[in-house]
Amino acid sequence: MTRDDCLTLLKKKYVENGKCPKKSDFSQEEVALIKGYFGPWPHALEEAGIIPSKREERLKKSKEKHIQAKINRRNAKIKKSEVLS
Repeated sequence: MTRDDCLTLLKKKYVENGKCPKKSDFSQEEVALIKGYFGPWPHALEEAGIIPSKREERLKKSKEKHIQAKINRRNAKIKKSEVLS
């Protein structure tokens, strides 16, 4: 099964049920393939266009976490140098 087949499968199930498909709507093998291509289930639903994408939001949060970690390391280094002085 290809990536496009997985997307088609998700979209088809969405149209059939009229609601967001759950992992329980598919066989274990289908779920494994879908997650293999897209990662966590919400990412697969986003890729299929079933739910709005939160990719930009996730990237923004990740960047903010990296910046905060850098600030924390810098502050810890400053405190350490003050203690040693």
